[in-house]
Amino acid sequence: MLLERTSARPSEAIPAGGGPVAVGEPPVFEPNEFGPDLGFLRVPVPLSFDVMVAVLADSHALTREDLETPADVRWEVEFHVAAYGLFAAHKAAGKLADTNVIGDDWVMLCRRAVLDMLIAEGVSSGVDELTADEMAAALMVHSDLYAEHLSTPVDVRRELTRLAYSYGVDALRRTAASLAVEPYRVLAPAFDAEAWPAFCRRAVAGMLAADIRALAGVR
Repeated sequence: MLLERTSARPSEAIPAGGGPVAVGEPPVFEPNEFGPDLGFLRVPVPLSFDVMVAVLADSHALTREDLETPADVRWEVEFHVAAYGLFAAHKAAGKLADTNVIGDDWVMLCRRAVLDMLIAEGVSSGVDELTADEMAAALMVHSDLYAEHLSTPVDVRRELTRLAYSYGVDALRRTAASLAVEPYRVLAPAFDAEAWPAFCRRAVAGMLAADIRALAGVR
């Protein structure tokens, strides 16, 4: 929330009378560009990957330069939630979920920024707990990228990590289990419907082979 700092509301006692903070770090009064006495209350709250992306993508004031580091990204996410509220954040996420983001460079940048932030913060996605078949199923059903966006092992790993952050590994396991009886659930590009499942399997195999080569090189 946006707040004005007063003598009755010093930075170490925000919010006055608001009770304990249930999650995250203690609240921090963060002054902004409007002056030392006007700022916002930073109360870290649990947000899904997709909500954080939507919060950034929905902003009309941000630029690429505002998201250069993981710390910048975290600050912007918390600021926008404080300024506009959780309802607005989830509304933006719902709107983005119904949008075709292929070709939207800004949304892709926001995805990468949040992904890099979570990786830098050491948040485990759990993607390596999945089997190769489960990874391939995740790409087949949930990825909204095309084959040209998954041309390298790094691209594949980043997309799988994003999907694990977005859906959770348990949901991805259920996807793989249901795919055997519901093969029509494959979200294939219309122009490549028949080749998409095989491509996803090859992409995962190539990524895992690259991982093995990297480990062998380290040893």
